[in-house]
Amino acid sequence: MSAYKKVIVAIDLEGGAGDVLAQATTLLEGTDADVTVLNVPYDVVQMYGASMGAGIYSTANLDLDNDQIRKSIEEKIQALVDEYHVPKCEVVVNFGRPVDLILKHAEAQNADLILMGSHGRHGLGLLLGSTANGVLHRAKCDVLAVRVGDKS
Repeated sequence: MSAYKKVIVAIDLEGGAGDVLAQATTLLEGTDADVTVLNVPYDVVQMYGASMGAGIYSTANLDLDNDQIRKSIEEKIQALVDEYHVPKCEVVVNFGRPVDLILKHAEAQNADLILMGSHGRHGLGLLLGSTANGVLHRAKCDVLAVRVGDKS
């Protein structure tokens, strides 16, 4: 029996997802925890429209569709979940600012653990990473940051 009953596993498909999922599988093996694998990419349709000047260019005419993008991401995540044998898992993809949506999802699910990767390679986030740092300092539950990438 695990101390953790509701776990959010936040992954980044840009790198380190395998490290995080491997740690989740090890940590949660033999438990009855409900696991949500969460990916929060920025809203590419909205970002593209904003970068092109929302008042001048309409994204309605572009061949960009968040539902198609979500489906593609969900399929990639499901393949990783299957590869790493993550138990009792739900896959969720939400578009937006990663820190805010990870925390919002964890609170809505009454999660008692957020498991996520930390690249730790940018500016002030050299030790932890900006997303991991934001989640760690604002979460109302335990946070486990898995070091991803170069482990030396």
